[in-house]
Formats: sequence, C-alpha cells, structure tokens
Amino acid sequence: MKVKVSFPELIKKAIKKPELESKRQVVSIYHDGRLNTKQASLYVGLSVKTMAMMRSQGTGAKFIKRGRIFYYQTDLDDWLNRGGRVNSTAQSRFNELKQ
Repeated sequence: MKVKVSFPELIKKAIKKPELESKRQVVSIYHDGRLNTKQASLYVGLSVKTMAMMRSQGTGAKFIKRGRIFYYQTDLDDWLNRGGRVNSTAQSRFNELKQ
C-alpha cells in the first residue's frame, strides 16, 4: 500500500529538526557540602550508573553511606583533579599503568 505525500510535505519533514535548547541543570548542595548520587553525577558529568559502577570497583570519588549514598563536594573536586590532565588517551593509559 502506497501513501501519497506531496513533495512540499517531504521537504518540511526533512528540514524540520528538533530545536536544540540549552538545558541548564542546577546542582543542589546541602549546607554541609554533601551531594546525593544524582547531584554528584551532574556535578562531575557522569551518569548515576557509572558512579555506582565506580563505587563498587573502588575507582570513584570518596563517598559516605548513611542509608543513602552521599559525596562531599571537596572529595569530588579532589577526585577530578587527582586524575590529572592529559593530551591523549594513550597518555592517560600510560599514567594508569605507571601507578
């Protein structure tokens, strides 16, 4: 079964792209500097699942568990800075092997 679609409609469909809106997300930090897992993942730019995997492997930032998981902002900053800055993935891998 063929559906007739006029040429202008095809052009409209091809040209129509979803508008890219800049979605600014706000990170909420408790008064004592704690962040829950979701807020911490937004802060460091990783998914919640990645944060959980890194916690279980012992490769993530320091955290505390008091019924729920919390991270301190200072611990997240230290963890991010501890990784160091590299120019390539090869250099990153070399640094991992060196440790």
